[in-house]
Amino acid sequence: MINLKNKNIIVTGASSGIGKQIVSTFSNLGANIILISRNKEKINKITNSLKNKYIKQKFQPYELDVTKYDDTEKVFLQIIKKFEVIDALINNAGITSD
Repeated sequence: MINLKNKNIIVTGASSGIGKQIVSTFSNLGANIILISRNKEKINKITNSLKNKYIKQKFQPYELDVTKYDDTEKVFLQIIKKFEVIDALINNAGITSD
């Protein structure tokens, strides 16, 4: 099993579906997770749950619609300032239509 202890990983689309599962899996592997989602309520609920379960890791939620360039740039600059090093970006945000 991979060890992601102390790795800083950004996951977009982190509040549901594949993104939520990626967050869960990477948390189990020791990563610090920066969770990005448009849904503030869901992302905060997930973050609080993770903080209670994995007390030695860092979890930071950001409400963001990644289709808005100026907002995305602003949030990513905040993330870099706070975490300094980003080890991976899982760019999972998106929706499907039938």
